[in-house]
Amino acid sequence: AHPFSGVHCTTQPNLKSPPLSLSLDRSIFSSSTPLSSPFNTLVMDEVDWSHIETVDEVDDGSAEPDQKRVAAQDDAGEDAPVARPSIFDRLGSRQGEQQQQQRKVTSKGSSKKRVDLRDRLGRRSRILPYNFDVENNVVSTMAQPGDAQAVPSPTVEEKRAELVKQLEDQFVTECELRLATKVPRALFQRWLQSTLAVTGAGSTDPLLRNPTSLITTKAMQKELLADVPHRIRAYSLTKYSSARSTLGQYIDAAQMWIARLDTRLAEVSSEIKGSLPPSEGAGTEDEGAAVNDEGAVLNGVDAAGAGEDVLDLVDDDVEAPTQPIAVNTIAATSSAEVAAQAEQMVGWSEEAKTTVIDIINEAQALRDQRRIPMRVLAKQLEKLRDICTPLFQEAVKSEAQALCDNLVAEAQDVGAQLAVLAEQQASLGVELVEMEQHRGVVQLTHDGQSVTITKAALTKMKELYTIHVGESENDVALFPTRLYCCVVRYLTLVGGLPSAPGENFERPVAPSLLKQLSEELGVCFELTASPFNCYFRNYCSPFGDVDVFFGSAGSLIDFEASTGSLFCHPPATEQGIDRAAEHVELMLQHTQEPLSIAFVVPNWVNPPSAGIQLLTSSEFLEADVLGPRSQHTYTTGVTFLPEDAVTASRSQSRFDTRCLILQNEAGKGKWPVTQAILARIQQCLGE
Repeated sequence: AHPFSGVHCTTQPNLKSPPLSLSLDRSIFSSSTPLSSPFNTLVMDEVDWSHIETVDEVDDGSAEPDQKRVAAQDDAGEDAPVARPSIFDRLGSRQGEQQQQQRKVTSKGSSKKRVDLRDRLGRRSRILPYNFDVENNVVSTMAQPGDAQAVPSPTVEEKRAELVKQLEDQFVTECELRLATKVPRALFQRWLQSTLAVTGAGSTDPLLRNPTSLITTKAMQKELLADVPHRIRAYSLTKYSSARSTLGQYIDAAQMWIARLDTRLAEVSSEIKGSLPPSEGAGTEDEGAAVNDEGAVLNGVDAAGAGEDVLDLVDDDVEAPTQPIAVNTIAATSSAEVAAQAEQMVGWSEEAKTTVIDIINEAQALRDQRRIPMRVLAKQLEKLRDICTPLFQEAVKSEAQALCDNLVAEAQDVGAQLAVLAEQQASLGVELVEMEQHRGVVQLTHDGQSVTITKAALTKMKELYTIHVGESENDVALFPTRLYCCVVRYLTLVGGLPSAPGENFERPVAPSLLKQLSEELGVCFELTASPFNCYFRNYCSPFGDVDVFFGSAGSLIDFEASTGSLFCHPPATEQGIDRAAEHVELMLQHTQEPLSIAFVVPNWVNPPSAGIQLLTSSEFLEADVLGPRSQHTYTTGVTFLPEDAVTASRSQSRFDTRCLILQNEAGKGKWPVTQAILARIQQCLGE
């Protein structure tokens, strides 16, 4: 009996891990596993089980704890060791009494069963958050996990976190200066996630793996331009209050950008004239005054109507417009050639300006109306989105490109610094980390810096570590160091505490869905997970160098399976979803052995996701289940942190969720998909 077997089930005290067909487990349990373990210093009774009740169903208190243990002992056989009282036994009767009392209260008011919001949100889930006893059926033909004998450096991880944070702050500040907008910090974390999904490493750094992909894929540039002048979202075309608000915000932002572009055009014209010989660059005093005339606001809009939040973004030297916009505000200072050259450099021509002003004036007239039909409002927003937005974005494109170029250069410099530091630390030997357990939390400390995780997370990580590395004295001594580096790496990826802006890209699906897929379709392996949110003991994750000690087979882009039933829930980024979809399609094409993949993804349809389009049109698509966003939630991506350490929490999905089942012909025969199975999957995603 393994000392952690009680985590899964109390009715089978002599659990054994089944043999694997995938050679990813470095060590697996056997009947010779000793009962005593160096990890037994963690008293299981002290583990925070508040988020776990039972494996399958809550005890109703109908049987006495002693009778249950006797029944479990009889089922296990005469030679089975006597199991000590389980925390489930002690909690069972109290939980049963509480549930019976709750049912009595509910039945008094209505005969219809009331939905407990806490159950809906999963805070009292009856499903364990992981199950490491699922038999593996995956055989890998290509995998590149990290070195299981290596010891990562806490000093390097701390320095990486510091430099990446500085890189993020610099990027946000530069965006405010160049684009006059406050870019959400999650955009930086989205870029980090995207670099992990790109094939081919442009850097030796495991986090900043391929910074140049920022330029080649245009993903960041696209995101930066999406808010210029103001983003018009799909729901704004159908909801009246949102449509009206968006119209006003777009007009104010467009006004600000017209002023900025006029100023920039005047500056460029002045620079061109200054570079010309005096005879060519001379102009009249009136012409010089015309250059500085920036125009003013739309007809009928005063400075106060623009909104303080928008006007504050304008540079101090750009005054708030107060007069109606005049088309011919910028005159050529010396010749038509100078004006044409300036317009080409800025990307803001008189023709584009005239078009924008005409449409903005139409929108302003509509804005002044007391009541606007929704059909008319939506049509005006579509006109702004389809005509004005591209003209603004063309003028700002060079600024967005400059931002991306600077970010790539800085990221490459950070990678080079970390490579030098890693070599220096490797020559100094192993760095040890102290681990202390307090009430409900575990603190890992290195050189005065510490991170805190929950005891439930520690229990899970110890179990993974024991399965894949072992319990030798040396391995146990290195466990805190390896765990510390893993925690710091993922905190760096999500943007640090307390806000963790990138945690939503790491949000796992509900354990009930994975449990259902495992029971119905034999799913036993996750293609995109982490040690903290994995459900099965074998999985792929972004950081093989620090995750390998906890069961990771390396990155998805370096992994290929010849047979098995797998699950894929990629990070919620466009590039991450597209790359995962392409890889899944290739795996299905490259094998004739039974292969089945359940692909769960947010239903991005406006604009459509290329990855979703690829899979929905795939010849391997067997089923497509849609879960309404109002009926299910996603767990926070930082469940390993104490609740008071981070502001992120479980939240309702912003999009519908799709579960695509893809199988080759052999996979269809081995794991047939029936309507009954689809109905149960649908239930997990919300009816």
